[in-house]
Amino acid sequence: MFQDAARSIVKNSQYLSELDMKGDADFGINISSGFEKALDRLAKLMDPDIGTILITAGDVFVYDIGATIGGLLGRALQRTGKQTKGKRTLNSQGLATIFRTMLTTIKEIGGAKPGDKTLIDALEPAVIAAEQVTGGMSEMLDKMQVAAGEGAKATETMISRIGRSSYLGERSRGAMDPGATFVHLFLKAMSESMAQLGRT
Repeated sequence: MFQDAARSIVKNSQYLSELDMKGDADFGINISSGFEKALDRLAKLMDPDIGTILITAGDVFVYDIGATIGGLLGRALQRTGKQTKGKRTLNSQGLATIFRTMLTTIKEIGGAKPGDKTLIDALEPAVIAAEQVTGGMSEMLDKMQVAAGEGAKATETMISRIGRSSYLGERSRGAMDPGATFVHLFLKAMSESMAQLGRT
């Protein structure tokens, strides 16, 4: 699922950068580069340990990508990797815990809150949706991607309060936040991958 989601982000690199035109216009380039490098590392990784997978991806973003998204996403992945070290299976509750840890870490480091027009506007509702699901992982991922999609769409009318685009004030309205859109695309790809696994 992680690999399928990573490939989806690489595929949507240009779209994500276009959404970032009011910021640094490099969001799609940075995040897709991170996932491309992570996919290369994971392809050589023989260890199916979930923690190792997450830490490997996190290290790429922290040390090879940098930029704001590199630090935020990388540290979040590293922290969740430490929590899941030694695990080779994952249930829906475990997945919800991973995303809750990522949300908490990103909020702590970045200082953003709902309404600031950041990835938090998609990630937080997705995490809340995950924690309310009593069914399996397939149902959870579907509800997460729907909630993230609604959150990302809502950023279109928001004023950016974090990052370079915040200097534009009212002019930052009119486009979805690239970070929030990334969260939706990532979760949507994970949901589709899980559905495919269920059919095989």
